[in-house]
Amino acid sequence: TDSISPEDTEHFFLSLYETSSNAISDVSYLAYGVGYIVNVAPSSLSVPIEWLADSLGTFTSRFYLSDSSETTSFPGHNSSQFKNDYAFAAINNDGSVIAWGDASNGQNTSAVNDSLTDVKTIRSSSKAFAAIREDGSVIAWGNPEGGGDLSDVSSSLDGSVNVVEIYSTKLSFAALRSDGSVITWGKSASGGDSSEAAERLNGTNDVESIVSNLSAYAALHADGSVTAWGYSTSGGDQSEVSDELDGTIDVQNIYSTGSAFAALRSDGSVVSWGGIYDGGDSSAVSEELNGNISVIKIYSNTAAFA
Repeated sequence: TDSISPEDTEHFFLSLYETSSNAISDVSYLAYGVGYIVNVAPSSLSVPIEWLADSLGTFTSRFYLSDSSETTSFPGHNSSQFKNDYAFAAINNDGSVIAWGDASNGQNTSAVNDSLTDVKTIRSSSKAFAAIREDGSVIAWGNPEGGGDLSDVSSSLDGSVNVVEIYSTKLSFAALRSDGSVITWGKSASGGDSSEAAERLNGTNDVESIVSNLSAYAALHADGSVTAWGYSTSGGDQSEVSDELDGTIDVQNIYSTGSAFAALRSDGSVVSWGGIYDGGDSSAVSEELNGNISVIKIYSNTAAFA
């Protein structure tokens, strides 16, 4: 749309090409979509887009453009996942996958083609993709340094216990299973190695959601406590604030910047940890965050919280 004011239906045409030169020459498109947007208004947090036609069944019947302040902590990150910087992947109506872009970072699916069936969800790191299939199993491909190789944990992601969601840092993935346990893989220093937190992530105390930053994760448990892992100075080490994150006062939500986390507790107080230059040190405003006046929501960008 060319205006934020309410207006009539707007139609559009979207073509997907494998390379920029193909796009410039308008040849060899991979897929196309024709759709329309209705009644775009400033008050809308989400705008339905209806697809009228598509060439390969690549697009779902509807998706939403969401207000970025509600879903994005900083460019390329939506609080729990990172976009792939080098490739795209799309799910066909039949559950197969089309990928395009840089071959070594997600375009080349040849090693997993036979397994990329009945896919219902795809998540990405900066250099790889991970797909959840209808049977609850997970398939990954792309750069091994970015989580494209899950061979070390494949037996835990074979669908014996369903995976319900996948989260990512720049170079790793974390899969939340239906029993409340978490399985990680990818670059060790970026959260791919969760062995030090294994006893907290084995499902004994259910994990309900996970938030990520560039190289660490923070998991929110059913009892209101938090477990962090990954690069220590980016929030993977919560030892300095562990007493405040043990569930004595429930943590309700976790937010992130590039290398820090902030936990909003049920009493309206806030606890932060991680990179001191990215909001991990809130000591200067501790009196404003102690719950005397309740904080109701936290916003973030790459390097600060508000």
